[in-house]
Amino acid sequence: MGEPTSEVWVHAVASLALAWAMGLRGRWLVLAIGAGLAPDLDHLPIPGLVARGTTTNLLVLAVLPTAAYLVARARGASPAAVRFLAALPVVFLGHVVLDLLPVPPGGATASAALFYPFDARKYTVPADHLAFARTLPVLVGVLALFLLAILALGHRALAARRGLVLALALVAVLPLAAAAGAVAPAPGRVNALVGIDRASYDAASGRIAVVVRHEIGATATIASLTVEAIAGNERLAVRHNPDRLAPGEAWILELVAGRGLDPSELVVRVLGRDGHIFAARSVEASS
Repeated sequence: MGEPTSEVWVHAVASLALAWAMGLRGRWLVLAIGAGLAPDLDHLPIPGLVARGTTTNLLVLAVLPTAAYLVARARGASPAAVRFLAALPVVFLGHVVLDLLPVPPGGATASAALFYPFDARKYTVPADHLAFARTLPVLVGVLALFLLAILALGHRALAARRGLVLALALVAVLPLAAAAGAVAPAPGRVNALVGIDRASYDAASGRIAVVVRHEIGATATIASLTVEAIAGNERLAVRHNPDRLAPGEAWILELVAGRGLDPSELVVRVLGRDGHIFAARSVEASS
């Protein structure tokens, strides 16, 4: 499927938890886990498939399974089958929510074409909305809250319809999140927070020692980050990241700016491919 093993396990565990909370047991629980991985079928090398689009959109994962649930219920399908179909929209949408989060081990893509085939743009949660979420335990906490919400709907009057209620709620929440900016079209750069820990200038060698740190978000691919040294409007030196940079990792480099410069006039910046400035820092004189 072209995804990290860790990401597959995250989806499998999330599907297990959500399906269990929806009341599935035995073989139905196993089927739900498999269904939770099904949205990634669009990663297969089959002509015409759009990765994180063809089978990872609200039409396929929310509207169609909800319709199947309503039809099965209206035609008097077995209670076990109805319960399974009621759980599918929740399991599917749990997969989509994880796909939108650029938090390890969610993978480097962290985006999905939510409105495909009507809108081919891919959407994501901007990394600056995730400054509070730096590790997997935060995802576990979010999942736990979601499970509590499901169990709260376990009253007999709602138990048979909780799959529909939750699916409709999630379908409503995603567009609202998009309107609020919490879900937005994926940028043309790496979706991450990147900072500069240090920038010091050695007058004797004319070099600027820089430490760039990846704070959170998707892994930066090779040459997706540019570090430059400027003085006023003049670019003095530039470097592109020679290796992938994952969250929590640091990139230590040197920029050859030239000798005899005034450190107070120097600024180091980190930019994305689209010119977005991730970080800027004044340069200090090395001690």
